[in-house]
Amino acid sequence: MAGRDGRNLHALWRNPGSAYAQVGEGSLQRCSAVLARFEGGNYILPGARKATALKAETDITGGAAKLHIAFDDGKTQVFDIALP
Repeated sequence: MAGRDGRNLHALWRNPGSAYAQVGEGSLQRCSAVLARFEGGNYILPGARKATALKAETDITGGAAKLHIAFDDGKTQVFDIALP
């Protein structure tokens, strides 16, 4: 996570691969609760970075969480993160 702005959290997507990546959606979760969500289609070229906001429904406290990412090709990734 790159930072906060009120209820929004800012994520910095990075594509270290050799092909484009398109993030279809992302969600920040703690246990089974969704804390914040991103829906869109960030297109990220190889070696590029792109910032985006995850919109939260309520205030989010610091601590451990998981960032779930779904790509346009159906693949998913989950990242362990620590919120300040």
